[in-house]
Amino acid sequence: MTGTGVHADGEVFAGAKAEGKAGLDVGGVTAAVKGGVWAGIGAQGSVDIGFSDVKLKLGASGGVALGDGGSIGLNVEIDVGEMVDTAKDVAEGVGNFFDKIF
Repeated sequence: MTGTGVHADGEVFAGAKAEGKAGLDVGGVTAAVKGGVWAGIGAQGSVDIGFSDVKLKLGASGGVALGDGGSIGLNVEIDVGEMVDTAKDVAEGVGNFFDKIF
């Protein structure tokens, strides 16, 4: 997989973390959110922007703790090719539906 993009991140942390993640994938768009609770001291941040194989990828996260704290992040991937295929499938399905009615 070839492409172009930017990635930057950094983290300094001492303590304990509990983190979780959830996501979905619908018609060429994949989205995921993540979050966590921290007990300790530190900070974290990251950013991702890229384009590869007709996929646009965007992501960012951050967190901070001074005693109690937490983190949050979001990642989105858009597969342009899959979105076009999904749109064609939906249009075909709608056409077939109306063909059966009329």
